[in-house]
Amino acid sequence: MSHGLGRTILLSLVLVVAAAATPAKSTKRTPAAPKPSAPAAKPFDAPLQKSPLTPPLVVTGGFGEYRVGHFHAGFDFGTGGKVGQPVFAPLAGHVERIRASGVGYGRSVYLRTHDGRLIQFGHLDAFAEPMASYVRRIQDSSGVYEQDLWPEASRFPIKLGQRIAWTGESGAGGPHMHFEIRRGDMAYQPQRAGLTVKDDRAPSIASITLEPLDDTSYVERSAAPVTRSFGAKPETLRVIGRVRAIVAARDGVWSGVDRMVPWVTRMAWGEEWVECRMDSISWATDMSEGDYVYDAGRVIGEKGIVLWASRGFRPRFIRSSAPLAQEAGTIQVRRGDGPRTLKLEARDVAGYVARRKVVILEGEAKPEKIDPLQILKGGIAAGYRFTALPYSYFRVTSPGRSGVTAVLAPKWKTQFGGKPTSIGLGGEGLSVVDAESHSVTQPVRIGIALPQSARFDSSAYLLQTGPRDSLELPPASAELVQGTLLAVLWPREPLRGRAQLTFPASGKPHSGVYRNDEDGWSWVGDTKKGNAYDLTSGTLGWFAEFVDTLAPRISLHTPRRTATPGAYSRWAVEAGIVEKGSGMNARASYMVVDGKKVAAEWDPEADVLRWRPLKPPAPGTHRYDVIVEDRAGNATVRSGTFVLD
Repeated sequence: MSHGLGRTILLSLVLVVAAAATPAKSTKRTPAAPKPSAPAAKPFDAPLQKSPLTPPLVVTGGFGEYRVGHFHAGFDFGTGGKVGQPVFAPLAGHVERIRASGVGYGRSVYLRTHDGRLIQFGHLDAFAEPMASYVRRIQDSSGVYEQDLWPEASRFPIKLGQRIAWTGESGAGGPHMHFEIRRGDMAYQPQRAGLTVKDDRAPSIASITLEPLDDTSYVERSAAPVTRSFGAKPETLRVIGRVRAIVAARDGVWSGVDRMVPWVTRMAWGEEWVECRMDSISWATDMSEGDYVYDAGRVIGEKGIVLWASRGFRPRFIRSSAPLAQEAGTIQVRRGDGPRTLKLEARDVAGYVARRKVVILEGEAKPEKIDPLQILKGGIAAGYRFTALPYSYFRVTSPGRSGVTAVLAPKWKTQFGGKPTSIGLGGEGLSVVDAESHSVTQPVRIGIALPQSARFDSSAYLLQTGPRDSLELPPASAELVQGTLLAVLWPREPLRGRAQLTFPASGKPHSGVYRNDEDGWSWVGDTKKGNAYDLTSGTLGWFAEFVDTLAPRISLHTPRRTATPGAYSRWAVEAGIVEKGSGMNARASYMVVDGKKVAAEWDPEADVLRWRPLKPPAPGTHRYDVIVEDRAGNATVRSGTFVLD
């Protein structure tokens, strides 16, 4: 997949001109009239003809910044903390797709423009007519709010400047609007695809982290990563061996670790260089690379940009002077090497640049004595902390000895006489799953399939299945009971694909598999094949079976007796939902108003199930039922009445 600017961002402007040939003097034929020139195709980055919102556009989220499970594929525009700003078509075309959801982009419209661009508007509060009636009719006829609709091209033609929606906060976040420009499945940096926004602030570079990559590499005599924040003077770090850099850079004034990032973040030393260049990203193939390009927990967890890639693989955003067969971004310091300077650069589309320097000096090693067998036998239960490094190295932090870190080399696996692809230490002990091992199956009917195609690097992973009494489950909510450990897959490394998991199922009602994340236990699923769970997971961690003992609790909110005037109706019937177990099943939750099933939106950020018709019912007293269900199959019904004047 090419990363070249010409191949990823711009379509060439081609002028086909037929020139009249000059006749030879020896012929009497009348020369043919020149053919008219073909109409010029508009370039893909031609400026949009109208702002999608009333100017000025306030950018609050940038292209390529980190999101859980994917990159942010467009710009976010602030709306002054309010909903209801009109959204205008910046080019003429037709509506190709309309989505309604309580998560993700919420209510969203996809405009196919006449020049081939696909413009997406997300987190909307309402669709303009006739789209609003079209969507509501399909929702109520099915009783399902969640819809992904593809109307024919002739149904909703759109003129330049036509109002197509109003801004909102549906899906995720407070009031704002998400804006993308795509071609095919590719999302483009909006400023490089026709959008004009005010940009008068230079990027900033806050810090650099150097991480040792093997058991003979150290930074400041440590096997652990070392971070330096930038001040007025260049930083100096002592290194020996092979290290990679994680750079914290932001577009504009530094305001945290999870906001906008520069268009280009680059590091150069000598004739070598590596950069993260955020031109375009594929929704179909590249979004899983977010946890690989960003440090989302595997180094220090501060979401800096990892300016590195393993040999044979390049994320779409990462470019390097190194050929594909070599690692990109590896800084190697050998004995006797002189000082070298790392030159860091952050650049935005407007041309503003921030620069920093780091001087690398030859350092010393400080190896720690560790017992691999003790680590493997004790494993996670003994409190060891593991970080997977490329090519089957492990960084291990010992329990009870703050700051003591060492790296296990791949050769330690052969010390125990095990096969090169797997080591088992007892039927319910700790195993090592290598990159070459497609699966490992334990006697307790636990199956793990983690092929190399699901991984970014040739790393090893630890699989611990017991003994049960040595592993205490992390705390779960009071709704989840009878927790049974199934397996621990460690460390929590980013995956390029999904792991296939087979776990024994107890057969208890309302049971399912949960994974322990940083925010606690989350639902994985309850799909079974025979008497075993048959599931997939895009993340490693602790896996356990729980029984969800409580159905969602409902509290009825009293709706307004009159509708508030406005460009569209925001009158709604709402019910507060308390669900702290398996989570809400949005497609199985709805309302019945005056005996008719109606589609209701599940808003997980507000913990509210909401029915918002295009216009309120007739004056009088109305009866309604709220029916909600969680993912484990627990259901609740509550009834009430409301009055409209």
